[in-house]
Amino acid sequence: MPSKTAISKFGAADLSKEDADLAALYESTIKEFTEGTIVSGTISEVRANEVLVDIGYKSEGSIAISEFRNPEDALLDAEIEVLLEAIENDDGNVVLSKQKAEVQRNWDSVVNNCNEGDTVEGRVRSRVKGGMIVDVMGIDAFLPGSQVDVVPVRNPDEFVGNTFQFKVLKINED
Repeated sequence: MPSKTAISKFGAADLSKEDADLAALYESTIKEFTEGTIVSGTISEVRANEVLVDIGYKSEGSIAISEFRNPEDALLDAEIEVLLEAIENDDGNVVLSKQKAEVQRNWDSVVNNCNEGDTVEGRVRSRVKGGMIVDVMGIDAFLPGSQVDVVPVRNPDEFVGNTFQFKVLKINED
């Protein structure tokens, strides 16, 4: 390898500054990826059953088209947030999830904006054994049957699909 002074007309001191600038520029382009974190990506291709997303890693990740509430929302070059489930699976592919990123964001919002005893708005999604499932800020919450009304409810199905104010009794982060 030639000496620094042999390849630079500026001298060794100037070249080492150029090397440092180049190294800093290179470092700024490298992203740190940690599994389980939410990252931004750009939709690079939309296929019949999947969407390819570029998160700035060495390869693109794919998301099943079914993870989009509306498949027409999967637009080329659109920015989306995804959860990085695995940097590489057994096939060497990046594993991403749009739905899990949304659930994580919604859960963070619930935890940060709700306290036990607060009143929140929610929509009763379905009836289950022992109570109902209520959508609160995109998170499924359980409403015990004993908490629906002060008197036993004869037809709990009449509540499904309706929006009500609910009091937060307990937030279980598990």
